[in-house]
Amino acid sequence: MRIKQISVILMILILGSVFPFSALAETVNSIDFSDIEKQMSARNPLIIKNNNSYDDAVKAKENGMAGIDILLNQWSLVNTAYGAGDATSLKDQAAIRYLLDIQKAALDQQKSTYSGMSNTNTLITIEKGNNTIIWSMEMLYISYNSVSCKLNDLIVKKTVAEKQVQIFKLQKEMGMVTDLTVSDAENTLLGLESSIQDLTESKKSMMQQFNVNLGQEYDVDISIGEVPVITAVQISKINVNEDYLIAKGKSYDLMLDSNSSDAQRKFKSNFYRTYQTIIDKQKALLVEQSRMATAESKWKIAQLKYKLGLISQIQYETEGGNYMSQRTSTKIAQYTFTQAHRQYEWAKRGLIVNSNTSSM
Repeated sequence: MRIKQISVILMILILGSVFPFSALAETVNSIDFSDIEKQMSARNPLIIKNNNSYDDAVKAKENGMAGIDILLNQWSLVNTAYGAGDATSLKDQAAIRYLLDIQKAALDQQKSTYSGMSNTNTLITIEKGNNTIIWSMEMLYISYNSVSCKLNDLIVKKTVAEKQVQIFKLQKEMGMVTDLTVSDAENTLLGLESSIQDLTESKKSMMQQFNVNLGQEYDVDISIGEVPVITAVQISKINVNEDYLIAKGKSYDLMLDSNSSDAQRKFKSNFYRTYQTIIDKQKALLVEQSRMATAESKWKIAQLKYKLGLISQIQYETEGGNYMSQRTSTKIAQYTFTQAHRQYEWAKRGLIVNSNTSSM
């Protein structure tokens, strides 16, 4: 299986040299999660550079072998001319023979070094690096959605805070609240405005990173799709022991260091830890979903009470804000769950990644 994959990648590299990547450089204006691997493989500047480095390594080996063969041919001519001892004393002949033998040994050693250079290992290292870059783009995608979700929540809270400031100011004029109450409300509003500004700047920076990763102008406004939703049914179908046995044969680290028992133990530990992370994030999501159900019930009750005049506008707006915040927390828990699932999927392909991998 791995040999087939390597053959396919070799074909991609060959096609890439025939059909330059620049021919694919149409501007990306929208992207869905399922598009990431394909787009990154074709467009990411670092991945393209990595693939070119493989071509360079192959050429270096070929050129090195050819150069050594030329030197060996020259050595043969010299050996033929001088090795028989023509026009030399026995002492000189021995010295020349000694030097020729040292030169031949050095040339043979150098040729052996070039012969021992593994194009397969080079390709495995490049494939591992490229997939890590693709993973980082997936995390950027999920993070962007998380920031967008948090930003929308803060905008709603800001609207509520603005209304609260207005109401408290009116109540202060009627002597119902103190200056301190108004001041606290205004400070809360200022804090929300500051946070909104920070997250807005974060989104801009992330958008620039999307464009850099896709090899295009940094100021293109790309439409980012939704994060895939992972279901409990998908998790229930996982057979971690079977998956591990398959993944072990695909592990980049084990292919590069197949004789290391430490590498084998490390991969096994990391693989099962990745699965446990899915289970942990699934439990966290269930907690948030339970809280969401409670918040939704409270919000419906608040809406009914407000219509009946049983609660104030501030109480009504506050309950609505609480509901929106919990909805945001639930969404982010879902995103984190999806992220854990993606980690496991990459582990099945032989790549152990973590959630702290930064975008390239």
